[in-house]
Amino acid sequence: MKVFISQPMKDKTEKEILDQRKQITDYIQGKYKNAKIIDSYVQTAPDEANPIFFLGLSMQFLSQADLCIFAEGWEDARGCRIEHQVCEEYNIPRLLPEMMIDLEKKEENEVAQQTLKSAT
Repeated sequence: MKVFISQPMKDKTEKEILDQRKQITDYIQGKYKNAKIIDSYVQTAPDEANPIFFLGLSMQFLSQADLCIFAEGWEDARGCRIEHQVCEEYNIPRLLPEMMIDLEKKEENEVAQQTLKSAT
């Protein structure tokens, strides 16, 4: 399964971007053993590159994805909102931050229920 990360980058340092990508990558690879993160972070670009240049690249990467993960704050980032719209229009499954939290809570509840069953 190929996974694309949609992530706000404006006003973030390269370290902040890469740290967030690593956190998301670790989470996804912990949940889905067959997940392969699409390396979509562009570190070099032509001097004349503008936001549309990067959006075009992200569309190329997104076209390869079986799943798109949206990082926290995606709703406030124009490029991420466009990527979300593309996912909706082209039926690419999406995983939003609140869904990841819900998955964690569901798993914690299942573990707690199994523990209770084992104790009785």
